[in-house]
Amino acid sequence: MKKKGGYGVVYQDVTRNSNISAAAKGLYAYLSAFCGASDECYPSVETIIKEMGMGRDTFYRHINALVAAGVVEKRQSVNDGGKFGRTVYRLTHEVVISDYPFTQNEDTVLSTTENKETKNNNTTINNIKNNIDYQLIANMYNATCISFSKLTKLSDKRKKTIRARFNQGYTVEDFKRLFELAESSSFLKGGNSRNWSASFDWLIADANMAKTLDGNYSDRQKEKGGAADGTQSGSSFKL
Repeated sequence: MKKKGGYGVVYQDVTRNSNISAAAKGLYAYLSAFCGASDECYPSVETIIKEMGMGRDTFYRHINALVAAGVVEKRQSVNDGGKFGRTVYRLTHEVVISDYPFTQNEDTVLSTTENKETKNNNTTINNIKNNIDYQLIANMYNATCISFSKLTKLSDKRKKTIRARFNQGYTVEDFKRLFELAESSSFLKGGNSRNWSASFDWLIADANMAKTLDGNYSDRQKEKGGAADGTQSGSSFKL
């Protein structure tokens, strides 16, 4: 019987790396099958989570782990009108050490003793805290989101929220794209029936960051008949 469908090539540098979870490796293989003989593909998030049988947050955790590890590179395409389009995934098939924390293999057994496990967990937490450049995120926001209120203080609560996003697997590049998408969104800048504008705290909240990165608030949504009052499918926020 003739087999149907495309194919992809996966590399042992990725599949045999113990720091990458089995689920992340599965996502890598899935994207590789999409790429085929090429190194790039652009399946939508909706297609990936449906066919992979995973939640949106789970997808972002694993794709950002692959990006932080250097296995995958993400870029947002821009159409002729200068507006953001689909996300393109480029597979490098190489594991590169990142300067920022990424989700490691949750299937790896750390230690059989409680003391060693506690020590390892504390070390991981401390490393994450030490590696995150909070001021970089703040400066990136102020430099990009010039239409929004300026961020003047990095409170402990804000640092905790930023750290939580990195713990989920988001990268500095994701924060950069988040702020770019926000600045290019008329809706998030107050162009809505409620005269409401987003803030730094709103943007870095878990659900809001994911939806913004998905393009839920991009101007192109309205061109396709999307609502301009915050009632896009799947959107929810508190004023």
